[in-house]
Amino acid sequence: MIAQYKALVRELGENAHNVVLSAGAAAVMMGVRDETNDLDVDVLPGVFKWAATTKSIIEEEGFSPRVVYAEHIDLHMLDEDRGKVCIEGVWTYSPRELINQRREMVKNPKRNPDKLPQDHIEIALLEGIARMGNKFTAKAV
Repeated sequence: MIAQYKALVRELGENAHNVVLSAGAAAVMMGVRDETNDLDVDVLPGVFKWAATTKSIIEEEGFSPRVVYAEHIDLHMLDEDRGKVCIEGVWTYSPRELINQRREMVKNPKRNPDKLPQDHIEIALLEGIARMGNKFTAKAV
């Protein structure tokens, strides 16, 4: 996953801190889960709009718009006001931000009910990581 992330950063021509993993990919980077089916990647609005010029924007009620950039890579718009951390050269949202993200997903009536048990497990694991203090490199950029 790290290699795929770094290749995407190079392909997009962006600074790594503007290419941020979220959802399952971030959970993998934090050791909360072993694998993920895809990379949900948040990018600056300009990059998102650029990608949407050649790919379709998918809008589903209750979910943020996304662009299917490549097989197993979805782009979303980056929220620059959310906390980020760097793990082994890969930027992800902070444990607290991922907890908030998961809690929102759990409340979403469109969320696949089969994923809810895993969501609750990940919330508990992320809360444990958050309580341990900052073991990740964080940088204000």
